[in-house]
Amino acid sequence: MNLEKAAELLTNLKPVRVESALCVQARSARAGCRACMDVCPAGSLTMGRGPQLGEGCIACGLCVSACPTGVFRLEEPSDAAVLGAARKVAGDPVIIACHMAAGALAQQAPERLLAVPCIGYVTLELLAGVLATGHRRVLLWRPAGCDGCARKAGAAMADGAARALNELLPGSVTLGAPAPLPAPEGVLAAGSGIDATMAAQDRRAFLGEAVRGAGGLMQLLLADWVKKPAPPPAFLVDKVGVAHRREVFAEALATLPVALEASLHLRAPAMSAQCTLCPVCSRLCPSGALRLDGAGEERILWWQASRCGDCGLCRDVCPLKAVSDGEVVTVGRVRAAAPERLVAGVAATCACGREYWRVAGGPERCLACRMRSQP
Repeated sequence: MNLEKAAELLTNLKPVRVESALCVQARSARAGCRACMDVCPAGSLTMGRGPQLGEGCIACGLCVSACPTGVFRLEEPSDAAVLGAARKVAGDPVIIACHMAAGALAQQAPERLLAVPCIGYVTLELLAGVLATGHRRVLLWRPAGCDGCARKAGAAMADGAARALNELLPGSVTLGAPAPLPAPEGVLAAGSGIDATMAAQDRRAFLGEAVRGAGGLMQLLLADWVKKPAPPPAFLVDKVGVAHRREVFAEALATLPVALEASLHLRAPAMSAQCTLCPVCSRLCPSGALRLDGAGEERILWWQASRCGDCGLCRDVCPLKAVSDGEVVTVGRVRAAAPERLVAGVAATCACGREYWRVAGGPERCLACRMRSQP
């Protein structure tokens, strides 16, 4: 390879990795999600059968945080890099700030500062991961100037992440720009932290490992009373490509001291009697949260809260609009980790002679006849 070719390849490298096949738009033309395009401050995303990253990307990471199905991944800094830096921070609260604000803060508290492209890159999962490295509190640096920034969508996203974690662990996140900075409250317990071997994992993988280590978190709290360091957390095997963000989060919730009735600001799908138990939603579900089982004379559609990211694809693709927003998902439903029965039907024969699945209270016609009768 000559130098000219090498220079061309380096020029074409993009700061954000895009796996368009994971996008709901790539799975169905009926999909309505545009979360990544709505938050992109540079207008560098176009949507076809999945998002395409064009020129002008500023690597702010907002698309990474906004996407419910993990299409985007920021290469630098990765989530694992942020957590690797967090484990080296001594004292609480850890201060997370965008690159533009980090310069001034570095002169005041360099030993507690984590710099990210935009505070909107900091999700609920990433905040939980920082706590799992052995910290009790996080200061998410949000000055008033955030509202006038070109990346102002990131400020609202950070607000939501902080609010969500504070609902689960009250007082764990402070959002703002206090002057003077709060003094450090302590140092990390020896041996706690997230191992650097997580560097190859994406957010779905590291979250389970990070917050599972927050057996870590409670042990650190107890360590203040028993006056001995907490043991290092144990991590599971890598689950990249297998576990969905919500499923891994269920493992995190199993170790955190949160109320079972706390809301996770997600909506469960609700099925009406119009459902024909066709396989459309279950086949297209990007996370495997929906599963259709047909055994004998009964067919059942199952839904698993721990896998669902509330991307809305099931609502978009249902040919009869039988799927709508249901109840708010709670910590208890996610921690249960067992699939829930959404709707069931029994084998029946339509007047046209076709076999179909009849749902209790629904029309006694097959899908083909019902579609023909629609205006």
